[in-house]
Amino acid sequence: MESFIQIIPDKDRDSDLEISVMISYFSLFSNIMAQAGFSGLNSLKRPNSGFLIINYPYYRNSMGGIESQFGTKEAFTVNLLFHELMHTLVQVYTSTFHPYNSTEYYSENQTFCSMTKYGKKFKFLITPYAHIFALKHYGVEVFEGDDNNCTSGIEIELSGGSGTSGSHVDFRPFFTEPIIGTDPERRGMDFNRITDVSMAILHDTGNYKCNWSVAKPLVWGNPESQIGGKFIKDFATGPPQLVFPKGYLLGSDDNYFYTGFDFKYIGSGYQTMKGNDCQNKDTEFCKGVKFFNPLNMTYVGLLSILDYQHFKGPDVTCPKGKAVLPGYTFYRFYETDCGYFKCNKYDNFTFYIENTTYIDDMPLNITCNKTNVGQQFNYTVNSDPQKYGAWGTFKRTAYCPDPELFCRTVTLHEMNFVRDPFDLDSKQLDDPYAKSREQITLELTLSGIVASVTFIVNCVIIGFIIFYKVRERKGSKGKSSSESIEEDSVPAQDHEQPDQNYLSD
Repeated sequence: MESFIQIIPDKDRDSDLEISVMISYFSLFSNIMAQAGFSGLNSLKRPNSGFLIINYPYYRNSMGGIESQFGTKEAFTVNLLFHELMHTLVQVYTSTFHPYNSTEYYSENQTFCSMTKYGKKFKFLITPYAHIFALKHYGVEVFEGDDNNCTSGIEIELSGGSGTSGSHVDFRPFFTEPIIGTDPERRGMDFNRITDVSMAILHDTGNYKCNWSVAKPLVWGNPESQIGGKFIKDFATGPPQLVFPKGYLLGSDDNYFYTGFDFKYIGSGYQTMKGNDCQNKDTEFCKGVKFFNPLNMTYVGLLSILDYQHFKGPDVTCPKGKAVLPGYTFYRFYETDCGYFKCNKYDNFTFYIENTTYIDDMPLNITCNKTNVGQQFNYTVNSDPQKYGAWGTFKRTAYCPDPELFCRTVTLHEMNFVRDPFDLDSKQLDDPYAKSREQITLELTLSGIVASVTFIVNCVIIGFIIFYKVRERKGSKGKSSSESIEEDSVPAQDHEQPDQNYLSD
């Protein structure tokens, strides 16, 4: 983490942060994986000591004996530890945010803002970097509520138990962020990613500076993942059933089915409940039913921490260079269903899955472009007993998504930040149709050469013209002198000739 977080040093101590780590048994049937917090502050109001307690069953089953690294299939442990480290570094539930080189905290009104909309309660962190994040992701200065307006910022989780509510960012707008209140990631997959959400919060404490090149963009809800790079209207505060793009929720009216929103994973939904059962009007769900279930769907998500939405939790994640197309309907999920892709700008992309049969017993190898969006491809996967546990073939269906949507999304997913995400004018994705610096330099060089050659040629031509004009002028002067001599003698001849002619007559 040293390459990611720079801590303002503590002059009175030999260490920046001391964390006591314990592995212990939590209460029976506890679903808590770990807990962490701070235990001491320095003179700059920065935590300089803390604790981390790991629930032993989770350590034994998911963490023990496995080397874990960010960005790999075994990233589960380090992502979990980062989540807990954030609880030690930052007290999201308190107003302890301040500018750099200052111990004067922002006021409560400068730190948090609450409002109600569609019957749902919202709470936002509205500190400077949190606001910049919102501007870049949502494109609005202010969130408008039914009872209050708030400076746009990062939504704080209000659901979950006492150890979750108020101390995490909200699950719904920040799916895939490691500091949400419940972890969708499991061992053997690479799903969570440290993003500009975590960085904004760390910056706003006034105690840390982050190396943005180590982090990754939050693809979920990112305008750069959309066609034309346009903002998703009302993504931050609108009812998900109405504002989320296709593929974000399971059961929405599209052909994604179990395919993940970013084409990088396959997954099923969480537990459900009946969505039209509101006999008790005082429940959180029924108070906010216009937000949680405006379409009056028969079944919705069961968990309040997911805002009762039918999210697709990951079961299989595709490695770099591979993806999965919309249309995955099989109830079991395997990495062998991920295919290789290659984008040609935003015009089209090729997609190939080995060990499949499509046409003429050849593997699925298709090209998706602007003219065949939504086209259906039926193929079979040849069973791998090590993966599927049985011989045979399985039928599959794939649909071509818009190539710009696909290529923007997978590119954004597989990259680290290449520019400062808190620069309001920066973009992470380059325009594939824009001329490169090399092209521009070459064109400028060629145009310079052409201009120079043209100038030289023009100078030569002008020189020749001047030369001939001068020469011609000199010739003209010589000719004029002889003509004047002849004119002097002509009158005598003329004078004589008429006399002769006259006399002859």
